[in-house]
Amino acid sequence: MPKIQKRASVEDKMHDYWKKHGILLILSFFWGASMIAGCCITGVIVQHNTEAQVWQLAAQDYDAKLAAYQAEQAQAKQAEYFLSGEASLEAQINQEADELARATQIFTTTRAKESFIWNMIMRMISPLYPDSIKEVLQQPGQVDWYDETNMISETDHQIAVRALRMAHDGRLPAGLTLQHLYGEMRDNGADYVLRTKYIKTPDDDYWRMPE
Repeated sequence: MPKIQKRASVEDKMHDYWKKHGILLILSFFWGASMIAGCCITGVIVQHNTEAQVWQLAAQDYDAKLAAYQAEQAQAKQAEYFLSGEASLEAQINQEADELARATQIFTTTRAKESFIWNMIMRMISPLYPDSIKEVLQQPGQVDWYDETNMISETDHQIAVRALRMAHDGRLPAGLTLQHLYGEMRDNGADYVLRTKYIKTPDDDYWRMPE
């Protein structure tokens, strides 16, 4: 009989304990669980942000290395072009000038013709485009008015020869760079403007032949 009373006493004490502290224990349990969940969520967010930052830095590094590589390739190609053998240089210049003259007859001013010619020369030198003036002119959708059967104006031929000789000597007009690869005709052929970006942006650099 005493044992039963003792057991009842223990059960009463447990009942009283849970009655007094049960809510606190439950709240403590949920607080601990929420802390663990919060830490897990925070960890996932931090990991995601860290991965995003790493990928962003990697992309920036890739873009920088790609730009450096393209510049290096352009310079190497330019050097190779400028160091062509003298024996065939004159014939090469005349052949290239003929092709350019077939495309410049559409322009109505010498300045526009010269600007266009330098655009084609910069493309030929660039590793992003073909290695010859004719191939550059024949690229689909680029110089729609060019035709290898077009008549050749002697005046246009000489304008092209002057530019090509400058290029072979390693000289460029003031302000022109290897990045001026894109151009557009304006004023029905009275003007031609080069730029450094395919898609126009506020920080683009425009160039036309100095007067």
